[in-house]
Amino acid sequence: MEAAVLEAGGVVSALLALPLLQTNRLVTEPYMDEIFHAAQTQQYCEGDFTTWDPKITTFPGLYYAGLASARCVPVTRAATAREGFGESAQSACSLTSLRAVNAVFGVLSFLAMALFFATRGFRPVSAVLHAAALTLYAPHFFYHSLYYTDPGATCLVILMLLAARREHHSLAAILGALAIFFRQNNVVWVAFALGAAALRVVGKKTCRQAACGP
Repeated sequence: MEAAVLEAGGVVSALLALPLLQTNRLVTEPYMDEIFHAAQTQQYCEGDFTTWDPKITTFPGLYYAGLASARCVPVTRAATAREGFGESAQSACSLTSLRAVNAVFGVLSFLAMALFFATRGFRPVSAVLHAAALTLYAPHFFYHSLYYTDPGATCLVILMLLAARREHHSLAAILGALAIFFRQNNVVWVAFALGAAALRVVGKKTCRQAACGP
């Protein structure tokens, strides 16, 4: 199952990379809310963690992700120097590099969704196709080429649900906290995952007491 998911992940990566390249060629300036998100991340990249744009209404999870990418992933530095990306800046915190962070979140979302569907009893091909359909769903797909909070927030929610489904509850709690750190309204999904996990635990205890089968 995992091998099939990884192979499909390569295809999804290519499908996400193409619009990202095109966006960077044609949209060289921050688009809509990117004005706030990119500028705030660039403040962090300069070591300024005290300046905050009051127009921003979300927690700074995305900005720390952009900062981590700039500091820890050398490929983001090289990416800004390549021709055809529509960006002349050589900084690892350039708009081009920050947008690439969300493309990575898109691939991780696909992988997590495919594995989640597998835990629900889907056959490998069906799990991959369902995950691909949701990844390429227009409202979700659009944001993977822009530096918005949506891809990271969605990715972390899916990873949280996958961890909870596999009963890795401590990991699910950490991922849930990170999801809220990206978008505070993810607290609803955290509550949902907690409730679902609690029902499974209660159901198993009740089943054991009633001598249920496996």
